[in-house]
Amino acid sequence: CRGEEHEVSLVWSLTSGKKSVVFDNVEVHSSESRQSVFEFSWSRDNQHVYKIVANAAGGGERQYDLHVDGQSYFDMPKVYELGTPNA
Repeated sequence: CRGEEHEVSLVWSLTSGKKSVVFDNVEVHSSESRQSVFEFSWSRDNQHVYKIVANAAGGGERQYDLHVDGQSYFDMPKVYELGTPNA
């Protein structure tokens, strides 16, 4: 089963420090600071916990990541892996 699809967008102006997180066309965060690392967590209907981590400069770390219930997007099964024994 594929589950549900959602859209998450992070808009971050490195010049002004303004940040906006939009989840399924609803802004869930807006702030302004010039820190080089951004982290924000939220929940929707208390079903899942989402977390965005972004770095202004990659520098050996991933520049961005999205976690769902503590699991990194990069560690999630790909669509073609769904339903296979190792997924």
